[in-house]
Amino acid sequence: MKKILDHPKAALAVIIAITIFFAVQLPRVELDNNNFRFVPLSDEARVVNNDIDETFGSSTLIMVSLEKISGEIFEYEFLELLRNFVERVEEITIVGKVNSIVTSDYIMGEDDVITVTSLVPEDFSGSQEEIDEIKRRVGSWQMYERALISDDRRATQVIIPMEISIDDAGKPEVEATFLRIRDIAKEMFAHNANVYVSGIPVISATISEAMKADLAVLIPLVLIVMFTVIYLPIRRIEFVAYSLLAVVAAVIWTVGAMPFFGVRLSVISVVLPVMLIAVGNSYALHVIVHYLEDCPKDAALTKEAHTAFIKSIIAEINTPVFLATITTLVSFIAFCFTRVVPIREFGYFAAFGVFASYIIAMTLTPSILILRGPKSLGAKKRAEKAADVQSPRPKRSIADLTGFVTRKKNWILGVAVVVVIVSCFGAARLVADNILIEYFKSTTEIARSDAFIRQKFGGSKVINIVVRGETSDDVLHPDTLGALEGLGSHLNTLAETGKVMGFNDLIKRINSVYNEDPSYYEIPQDPARYNKKTRDELTRVIAGYLVLLSGDIAEYADDPLEPVSIRTIVQLRTKGSIDTERVVREIHAYARENFPQNVSITVGGTALVENSINNLVVRSVWVSMIIAFCALFIIVSVINRSPIAGLIGLVPLLALILLNFAVMGFGHIKLNLGTAIIFSLAMGIGIDYTIHFMEAYKREYRKAQKEGAPAGDYAFLRRAFNTSGLAVLADAASTGAGFAVLIFSRFTMLADFGLLTALSIFMSAVVGLVVIPALFLKFKPKFIEQVE
Repeated sequence: MKKILDHPKAALAVIIAITIFFAVQLPRVELDNNNFRFVPLSDEARVVNNDIDETFGSSTLIMVSLEKISGEIFEYEFLELLRNFVERVEEITIVGKVNSIVTSDYIMGEDDVITVTSLVPEDFSGSQEEIDEIKRRVGSWQMYERALISDDRRATQVIIPMEISIDDAGKPEVEATFLRIRDIAKEMFAHNANVYVSGIPVISATISEAMKADLAVLIPLVLIVMFTVIYLPIRRIEFVAYSLLAVVAAVIWTVGAMPFFGVRLSVISVVLPVMLIAVGNSYALHVIVHYLEDCPKDAALTKEAHTAFIKSIIAEINTPVFLATITTLVSFIAFCFTRVVPIREFGYFAAFGVFASYIIAMTLTPSILILRGPKSLGAKKRAEKAADVQSPRPKRSIADLTGFVTRKKNWILGVAVVVVIVSCFGAARLVADNILIEYFKSTTEIARSDAFIRQKFGGSKVINIVVRGETSDDVLHPDTLGALEGLGSHLNTLAETGKVMGFNDLIKRINSVYNEDPSYYEIPQDPARYNKKTRDELTRVIAGYLVLLSGDIAEYADDPLEPVSIRTIVQLRTKGSIDTERVVREIHAYARENFPQNVSITVGGTALVENSINNLVVRSVWVSMIIAFCALFIIVSVINRSPIAGLIGLVPLLALILLNFAVMGFGHIKLNLGTAIIFSLAMGIGIDYTIHFMEAYKREYRKAQKEGAPAGDYAFLRRAFNTSGLAVLADAASTGAGFAVLIFSRFTMLADFGLLTALSIFMSAVVGLVVIPALFLKFKPKFIEQVE
């Protein structure tokens, strides 16, 4: 750094040039909150889902539910409006064939001929006779119930398939398509129906909208908070600006680097700017505070003396600031080993941003001060500075309070043990469930839409059950279809199931129509009932039904006449992964006991990919924590040249993790994508306070021993708190305040993250200042007495 500061103009020019370069990249920043991007390409659930999509068509759906303001949906004006809406939506390039009551097929028998016609005829004129016929048709086939029409007949659902891969669901053009569909629906049905919209593209677009709004509010808010926190002890706007300038430059570098490397912002990386401002602010602030505290009181410094003075400050603080940077870097690097892609990306760029904050603080800030020259602080400002910095009252209060508590070491350690035990009970209540819809407050439009769809229709979470055989006879055999029918009946008894529909519904319908008897709405399984001798003969009956059907059944079968793969769709009224896993277990258990050996059962769908995210999140928490623990243990051990010091240094981190788990468990805060990154982050920041106080404790203890202080003299501890206690708490308060800004996020996930991180930082400071000295006093580790 010393050589760099020999050329402050060049250093300043380089920093400005790099900042401009990354600032130019900012307009290229893209948002991508596609849920599937969180799952690696090799993940089994994702591979299975892609295979099902390739066979039966895209599962990327937008669901538009329309609730009539008054009356039932079977009105001419409403149905014609619905038909116009479908036509407009189908004109959009990436939209496939829309499924609705005005586009659905109806299987009927007419003059001994099986006919596939429209549920609502195109020449529908709205007569009462026609309306009654539509109602009769709807009531005659269960497939429509809770799929396209609500039980109370006051709401209908339009299912809009997007002809894209699920991987592209978060791209800007897809999100723009959703916004267009949503706006068309609201415009057309403004006076006729309440509009509710959900689906993967919907959630992605809604998250992106909320992210933009968050960034517009949170970044200025955290800057205001940081300005206030810095201004209170400094009282000089000029120097506050120098400090904030450094962190703003670091944010520009970090966010600008993302599009440069082809990385999109996700709901997790939206915290990067706020986090960097909160964490990186302390680096430049170290330079400013030391400059103001140590600046000679006379203003007669020459330019050369002033430059030398600033270089001496950097030489003095560079090592501790670098160590603080390294420990924070470790916590973010730990995220780089997770399989959850956006968390890994967050780790890369958070590490880059923290290191950039250090480099900028150690070069830009002193370069500005050197170029500013040896200007006087002013007599009034010097007096204010002296009053703020030199006033012993805050330090004395911290020393008296903490010194008193620490001398009660046995009591302190006993309380710590009790807290740990209670925390274990709270941690046992922690639930890991990454529920996307719970990212939003219950009053938001997307949350209300999802709740409406779960209440009135099958739900927005989908499981696919695919039955595969070697030949068409394998899957069309009554043993296979009978087992599939039994599985559907079993699933309908579960509270989590909203709707089961698929290939069997087509066979049952045509069987009923062909035999002109509603009681034949079944899978043919009894040969005698169908004048056959064997069940194998029934296979030919079912195959014949497919010939009669002669319709588009690609959604449920891989071939219209000789399918070897058929699909059943299960819609769930649940929100979380835990409920989904319960349904999946039921499916596998039933399949093992009831399906023939010559067919295979594959269970997939978007709901299972969400489950993979949940499992990956839990794993990433443990992986990142273990890596962070090991790395921080090594750092503390190396600094103190003792593994015992490393173990003691981990004590507040272990307590911090348990306390976090306890708060989340007792507070019913779920472990999800947002809260998963709290633990390693808080450890990386919190270890700084432990290291800072351990160094102060060692320094003052060794000094007291050299001076021959008698045993039981705690004056050295008072000095340790005088030099470090207030600084640790002040740093924790300012950093925690920065993270607390996230409480105002539109996402409950990020609000929880902000609250828990702020709480974690404060708790780590308190634990570091109370438990660490209590351990030292109780066990008197030898590394404390080592003479450097």
